[in-house]
Amino acid sequence: MPVDGCADNIFLLDNIIRGAQRQIKPVCLAFLKIAKAFDCVSHDSIARELRRLGVPSPLVHYIRVMYANISTILKVGNRRSDPIRCGRGVRQGDPLSAIQFNCVMDEVLVVLHPAIGYFVSKDLVVRCMVFADDLVLIASSAEGLREQVRKMRHCI
Repeated sequence: MPVDGCADNIFLLDNIIRGAQRQIKPVCLAFLKIAKAFDCVSHDSIARELRRLGVPSPLVHYIRVMYANISTILKVGNRRSDPIRCGRGVRQGDPLSAIQFNCVMDEVLVVLHPAIGYFVSKDLVVRCMVFADDLVLIASSAEGLREQVRKMRHCI
């Protein structure tokens, strides 16, 4: 069934904020722009996550080789730089790039501490939401939110 994930997340976020206000419960939010993260994802993170998700070894090896010797040259006016080795980022325009980035983001979501989040009910805790190229981390304390941000930054 097709759904609008962003609309669902906005509805849930609105309910969390209104519920916290109504119940006078603390809620801490961190809005993180992850669009630039496409440029920051380490190639090791991509390979590690592909292995964790059970991608066959020959395909992981192929992707590692594809990223092994990437370099770029800057051209300013008529001058060209020496080759600059690229050890981070996914290839722009490559159909695999979005999938690889989503795999790394899955790793981020998996490492978030399961006990830190906003408890909507005793059986439902919300730790984060993803909106297109934005990520919202949610916690019921500033300390918990800092811990989730730390865990997230360690992954990427």
